[in-house]
Formats: sequence, structure tokens, C-alpha cells
Amino acid sequence: MLIKYTKIGKAMRATQQDMSMARLVGVNVDRVISMTFIIGSALAAIGGVLVASYIGQVNFYIGFLAGVKAFTAAVLGGIGSVPGAVLGGLVLGLTESFAAGYISSDYEDVFAFGLLVLILILRPSGILGRATKQKV
Repeated sequence: MLIKYTKIGKAMRATQQDMSMARLVGVNVDRVISMTFIIGSALAAIGGVLVASYIGQVNFYIGFLAGVKAFTAAVLGGIGSVPGAVLGGLVLGLTESFAAGYISSDYEDVFAFGLLVLILILRPSGILGRATKQKV
């Protein structure tokens, strides 16, 4: 919703599409890039606090599995597609939940990464990703 309906979201999309044209129409590109990093860092900090409170301890390795699963969700949905990343996260979560509920909770990570391998074999660009043409 932030990216689609707010003024800073419109500026982010304009900067992402064409940085020099965004400057020409009056977008402060440096400010937009700074705001993007601030928002991303704040969301990462909130996620870190939530993961640490769920696990109950703080060490250097508590975010590794969450980071790998976030990457898996982004690849499942299609790199560069925000709705695809959301859909990939939903599919990944449902796959893990059903695998843990019906088969065994010991193998939920195996099913998550098995789904990733299956999607990469069948549709390498992800669920909502677009295939790119390669120039030779």
C-alpha cells in the first residue's frame, strides 16, 4: 500500500523506472533513496525484534533461517515483483504448515526448499515473474 498509494511510493516507483527522468520532473532522488533505506532498515529491525522474541534469545545466527526463507519466498514469487513476493511468502507458509501438520514437523524445511527447487525447474522466473529475452 505504501508503494502504490502514497507520494513517497510514487517517487520510489519513478526513481526505480528512470532515475534521470525522475530528477527532471522534480523528484529528489537522493531523498527517495535515503527514505527507501530508512524504511527497509526499520522493517528489518522490527522483523529482528519479532524473531528474537519468538526464539527467546539473541545471537548472530537467529536470522539466518528467516533470511533464507525470505529469499525463497521472493524467488518463488518472482524476483522484482512485490505482489509475487507476497504470493511466494503465502505459498511458502501454507506449504510448510500443511507439511508440518500432515506429514511431520521435522521435515517442514525440506518441503519448503523442495518447493523452491520444483518452482525453479518448472518456472525459473517465479510464479508471477516474467521471462526475460536474452540478447546474443
